Amino acid sequence: MPSPGGPPPCGSGGAAEEPAARTALPVVAAILVTTASLRWAGPLLHEAPSVLYVPPLIAFLPGAALTLGAIELATGAALSGIARLAGAANVLFPLALGILIGTELLNPRPSSGPAADPLGAGAPWVGVLVGAGLQRRPRLSIGEPAPASTPTAPEPAAETPESPAGP
Repeated sequence: MPSPGGPPPCGSGGAAEEPAARTALPVVAAILVTTASLRWAGPLLHEAPSVLYVPPLIAFLPGAALTLGAIELATGAALSGIARLAGAANVLFPLALGILIGTELLNPRPSSGPAADPLGAGAPWVGVLVGAGLQRRPRLSIGEPAPASTPTAPEPAAETPESPAGP
């Protein structure tokens, strides 16, 4: 039994065992590494900060999962390959999010008025019309045969047997 002020016994709720801590660790690490490289390491070493924040985050990259997922896809095991690649993407996205947050914390974009609308004022209505047109299209489920097309020309009339010629 540990003393009241002593460390907790092994396996009793450390930070590595908490799901929230395991999920937040790559994001927090990426934020801290990015801000440190942008603020201090880049100017101090006269190097591009983007070169400096990748090496410390290498430990978080899922290299084996990416490699095995690509190999499984190439050998025809599509389901397991896609599952591995999805798991690897699930690790890469928080890292990218942390890098983005760290960059935006130190280099915020200036707000210079309202954003320009590059597509024009009618673009939302065009989207609504296109969406409504897609909803009217007939849907097919897997295994259902495609609807037969209607013939464009009438079928030729069946020939009647000729009557025997008279005397």
